[in-house]
Amino acid sequence: MVRSMTADTVMTEGEVNNIRQQLSDLGRRMEKGFDELKELFGGMEERVRKVEHNEASCNPQMMLRMAKAEEGIKANQEEIKILKNIATKLQHTNEILTWLFVLLTTVATAVLITWITRMVGA
Repeated sequence: MVRSMTADTVMTEGEVNNIRQQLSDLGRRMEKGFDELKELFGGMEERVRKVEHNEASCNPQMMLRMAKAEEGIKANQEEIKILKNIATKLQHTNEILTWLFVLLTTVATAVLITWITRMVGA
């Protein structure tokens, strides 16, 4: 017989062995759980490394794409400036041609009126 911490309870050798067995089983289950946690964390670390590796390889590609897009935008902006200048010049040319057409129409009308009045008066 084994005396416990309190003087009132006495445990038999079988009970003590049973408790030792339970503690031993509990220790094995805890070790197994810790091993599972280690495997889980190890797998997570590997996944994180893979994600970081993928991100590291994507970053230069994204930077290259952004640089190409920026070059394209700058080229388009230059073309837009050129087209604006052409449109402005065409607008001025159109105004000049309109003035010339009005002037020529006025002169042609005056010549026709003069020519018709001379023919009628002659």
